[in-house]
Amino acid sequence: MMLHSCSYEKELSTALHGGTWPHACGGELQSHVADCRQCSDLVLITQGLRQARAESMLTAPVPPPGLLWWKAQRRRRNAALERMNESMATTGRIALACTLIAAVALGILNAPDLSGWVQWFSAPPLIASIAPLIAGLVALVGGLAVYLLAYKE
Repeated sequence: MMLHSCSYEKELSTALHGGTWPHACGGELQSHVADCRQCSDLVLITQGLRQARAESMLTAPVPPPGLLWWKAQRRRRNAALERMNESMATTGRIALACTLIAAVALGILNAPDLSGWVQWFSAPPLIASIAPLIAGLVALVGGLAVYLLAYKE
């Protein structure tokens, strides 16, 4: 590791980054680079990196713009579908919970004790015959409310 820098290093770096090395540089700078190990290393590394970059730019496949546009559109559509499916799955879970709660509540209202449960299943009263309709309506309204609250686009 060098503790001091060469006095020509800044001038050489400017010439290398500007693309003027070695054609537009004076003979004094070229002879200095031939004698100075630090400056010759700088030229060698910079030219090697430039050549590697140029080669990689030539070999890198560039997809057509139509393909890039199509992939971006597909990615955007898939993200929108994923957001929609997430809210629909949440709505379905809430609707299932509402249905189960309504069914249990109707069962408890119709059968205060265990013998009532057996009687309720064998000969359902009027409220028990309407229970699936009520449970479905509760689930539908609950699911719709959650869906509308979750989907704000």
